[in-house]
Amino acid sequence: MLRTLALALVLLAPGAARGQGASARLTYDAANLGLNGGDGFKTSDNAAGTLAWGESYVMMSYAAMFRGTGDPTYLERLADHAASVLAQRDSSIGLKDYNGASRPCWQATKYSTNNLPYCWVVHTGMIAYPMADLALLLEQNPALKSRTLPGGQTLGQAAQQLLAEVEQTVATHDFQYKSGPAAGEGHYVGDPAASAVVPSVAGLALPLNQMNAMGRALIALWKATGKTAYQQKAAALCTYLRNRMTKSGATYVWTYWGTAWSSGKGEDISHAAINADFAKLCHEHGLAFDAGEMVRLGRTLFDNVHVSTDSAADLVDGGGGTNTYKWAVGRWLNLAPYEPRVWPVAANIYRDTTTTSSGSVLLGLANIARHAPPVRDYSFYHVDWSDLGDYRQATAYGANLLALPPAPTDPFAIRMGYRAAVAATVDQWDGSKYHANQRLAASPSAFTWVYAPYDPKLYLAYSGSKILYQLTDSFVAGKGIEVKEVAAAKDPTISTTQAPEATVGAPYALNLQGSGDKPLLWSLTKAPASMTIDLQSGAIAWTPTASDVPAVQVTVRLQNDAGHVEQTLSIAVRSPGTDGAVAGDGGGSPDLPPATHDGATQTGDGATPSGETDGACGCRVASRPGPLPGWPLLLLFGWRFGWRRERYSPPCLRR
Repeated sequence: MLRTLALALVLLAPGAARGQGASARLTYDAANLGLNGGDGFKTSDNAAGTLAWGESYVMMSYAAMFRGTGDPTYLERLADHAASVLAQRDSSIGLKDYNGASRPCWQATKYSTNNLPYCWVVHTGMIAYPMADLALLLEQNPALKSRTLPGGQTLGQAAQQLLAEVEQTVATHDFQYKSGPAAGEGHYVGDPAASAVVPSVAGLALPLNQMNAMGRALIALWKATGKTAYQQKAAALCTYLRNRMTKSGATYVWTYWGTAWSSGKGEDISHAAINADFAKLCHEHGLAFDAGEMVRLGRTLFDNVHVSTDSAADLVDGGGGTNTYKWAVGRWLNLAPYEPRVWPVAANIYRDTTTTSSGSVLLGLANIARHAPPVRDYSFYHVDWSDLGDYRQATAYGANLLALPPAPTDPFAIRMGYRAAVAATVDQWDGSKYHANQRLAASPSAFTWVYAPYDPKLYLAYSGSKILYQLTDSFVAGKGIEVKEVAAAKDPTISTTQAPEATVGAPYALNLQGSGDKPLLWSLTKAPASMTIDLQSGAIAWTPTASDVPAVQVTVRLQNDAGHVEQTLSIAVRSPGTDGAVAGDGGGSPDLPPATHDGATQTGDGATPSGETDGACGCRVASRPGPLPGWPLLLLFGWRFGWRRERYSPPCLRR
């Protein structure tokens, strides 16, 4: 069961892209709170690289969660962490580097000769990138700039101050940037004067991930400031990276140092995640890499790195050992929009992760939430299976499952429970052949739940509009793979279609009604700036102003793992001392109080009797009277529909 958090009132930024994964969001929020109470590593120093390799990922996770949810409270957390980290630069606290200079960067001692203090390009890039990204996100969402932070500063003011300091920090490494060696290329070198401190890089081209960590910061600075100098450097770094990747089958491979490709010399997947993410930014901003090359990078993760639902290879070419860096797969997920098999690779590795002590893992959880596709059910091709109650066993090699896409052109995933004595694959049929979509680890003693993707490029309507999967293993009669029965996915629905009127200056409350598979999460996609909604209960809070007269239009959104739905409500607003009819979509009820409304609470698969506990999740159920039906139907239907409505308190969350 997922751990629940204190409920927050949030107003979501209109128009922001959102993942479908309600469960993944709750998992992220719990993990973030569990990492030093939500403070991450913001008060740490960087002597051992903690800010660069821990806190930077925490800050990036906030930006990812904003992009996935539109919730500006994540940007407020980012601003808070960034201010704390910025205050720890060498120049702010008087630290000097190996050369006696106090620069606006974060020195480390762990990685240099005799622990001499040195500012690494990669550390500056890692730490500065999410700070510059905050400014970029606010340029893209200017309405959020006026949000007030603790202390009275606005979010926009905080971001502008950070931006100026980040520019200064990035500039301290300008002397290490070099053009070339080929036309259109550029790269960073180690400090030429530091041969006794960092002999492996002094005056030499840095490893790819080290320079491209800075490349991400340059792209964010370019887009936030419009300065072409940042664009030019970033574009040259993009070209430098692109020219050092080698095609291998349907994938890309490359080395840590960017040297000529040699089999077995692939970069480790943790550092490589920085390069893959930078390549995606290069493509997104038109600097290098086309969409086909993004697919190729996604295939690098699936074809080479993905060993099974429990295991990942150490190197980008599939070499090395396994699982040394398996948590890094979550940082590859910005490739998910180009290759749908990427998301389940990470989601399966992370599937039982609810807490973390790692910034990298926290960013992985954020990316899983951000890119989560709808999760749907499946059914059995009955001739291939023996029915054993709540699960079925394959009776032949290549047993089939069916699934119905919400839309044939959109990715989704099935969540499948299986037990298998040996490793198996989930393959999708395209009409001429099967394509491997996931490799299942052996799970001989217990059922395990994993995700398998749907690839729209392979769509074939096999049974009605359903698509066909095949489960393949080294079949032995009587020992075939076993798969759990699942209930049909229940999409979220919003029952509230009307809203009572509001009065200027008077607190307004509205409890929204909704149902569907749990967990269910509420948000506002269009609303007055001061209106908030409780993420899990759907309770709206607001105090109207004179500018809201005579009415406001509010669009609410309800999501679960299966999908989302939106509903627009019209709320009439009157000035104090005036009379007005309750207004909404099609009118309202004059019997409702003028500034509050409480409807039926969200429900799931069915009702739980009054005063009892839902055994699945231990949630207390309370009953209260509901509105009575019209008297002609009272005797016939009142006992079933009118007398009781039930509230789950607190909301039940099931995995």
